[in-house]
Amino acid sequence: MKGKYNLENIIQQRTTEILDQKAKLESQAKLLDFKNKKLLQLSIVARKTDNPVIIVNTKGEVDWVNECFYKYFDFKDKRFFKKKISDLFVNSEIDKEITNCLINKKPISYSEKFDTKNNGEVWFQITISPVLDKENSVISIIIICSDITNILELNKVRDLITSVITHDLKSPLLGFSMFSKTLAQNFDLYKKHQIQEGLYTMHNHASSIYNLLENLTDWFKSQRGTTSFLPINMDLSVTISEVFSLFEHQAISKEISLVNNIPPVTIVYADENMVRTILRNLISNAIKFSDKGSIIVSTKKNGFEHEISVSDDGNDINSNTKSKLFNLKDNEGFGLLICNEFVSKNGGKIWIDESEKRTTIKFTLPYN
Repeated sequence: MKGKYNLENIIQQRTTEILDQKAKLESQAKLLDFKNKKLLQLSIVARKTDNPVIIVNTKGEVDWVNECFYKYFDFKDKRFFKKKISDLFVNSEIDKEITNCLINKKPISYSEKFDTKNNGEVWFQITISPVLDKENSVISIIIICSDITNILELNKVRDLITSVITHDLKSPLLGFSMFSKTLAQNFDLYKKHQIQEGLYTMHNHASSIYNLLENLTDWFKSQRGTTSFLPINMDLSVTISEVFSLFEHQAISKEISLVNNIPPVTIVYADENMVRTILRNLISNAIKFSDKGSIIVSTKKNGFEHEISVSDDGNDINSNTKSKLFNLKDNEGFGLLICNEFVSKNGGKIWIDESEKRTTIKFTLPYN
């Protein structure tokens, strides 16, 4: 009986041990299944995210890239695996930052511009993070590249608006305020012609403010895509005369003659409001940067389009400034940006003609 009792105890003990092992295995299986699901989720995120993701080993060699990497970078043959990342991105800071990450064992974030081939020049916010083992040794590096090009463009717009408000709007408002205050305080001391000159000056400042607000309105509409586009057959010579009338007093005060050399019934097929805005900005700039002389608007047929020239006797535009006039990246005002957008919208192009002795901006419009 004693032997039978001991055998039962042994069986009971082994059964308990087996059940405990089974419970542990089931628990480990559940944990492994949970971790596999999490790993799958992370893998999907890494593969499908809109940000290029690169994993490199401690030698700086590429081990893995996600799908988005190929959308930006033109490495279709995939022969770059196990190659140094410095061989892929020549003249880049990324290799140096990877080295810093390996040494400091801490994430590093910085921004850099890349020629992505598939998407042109793109600014990335690059985050480089070390993967550490239990011994706190780096076993690999994860690189995530976030496209911040649009954010930088928005920052540029913000800075541009701030510049316009603090400078272009503040100056004419200050001038308007000073002239009106002086006239009000010393009205009886001024002769009639002096008062008239003062009023013309105030009118010029008011026109500058109005022109700026018009440009701001046009710019915001174009950025929101709410600008109407209704091309018609329009007489360019009539439009030039109407725009000239807006600047008559400003031109007289600066002894500038406005010359319309557009032949009567010169028909272009374009949006009339956009053409007015283009001419208004070009003539306003010509007056602003001219002292005496003349502003001449002329045209000639060139194939299936009219080439319109706006020339003045102002200071010549240096080559560095010429490259900045028609793009948001470097421009310092809205006027010529709007000109560029509206000319393009009407199927034309705009440029500075360096072959002319006078300062000359030309643009094209189609004719029907």
